[in-house]
Amino acid sequence: MIIIGGIFYYFAFRNVAEEVPVTRTFWPTRKEKIRSTLYLLGALVVLLVGAHFTVDSATALAQDLGVPLVLIGILIVGVGTTIPEMLFSYNAVKKNNDELAVGDILGTVLSDATIVV
Repeated sequence: MIIIGGIFYYFAFRNVAEEVPVTRTFWPTRKEKIRSTLYLLGALVVLLVGAHFTVDSATALAQDLGVPLVLIGILIVGVGTTIPEMLFSYNAVKKNNDELAVGDILGTVLSDATIVV
């Protein structure tokens, strides 16, 4: 799966580079780079704290209900992380942007399958 994901990303980025020429008219200043770096670090901290609480809450829920952790992981956490992708794809299809919907679904599935593995 990792090899297939790598091949997919290679072709996806190669085709994008051929179709859209990159012209950069804006070069960020040192202050903007520092601000962007701080935003990135802050977002990573929030993501890690949210992931910690998600795992703790799912574990507590599974223990309270007396069901296996895998079941809670598949049903609650899996569906919860998929809902934003489903809504984005739905809105893209509604606005006749089928390419965005397919790209989002394929990108999510492949990135989840390759990076998580």
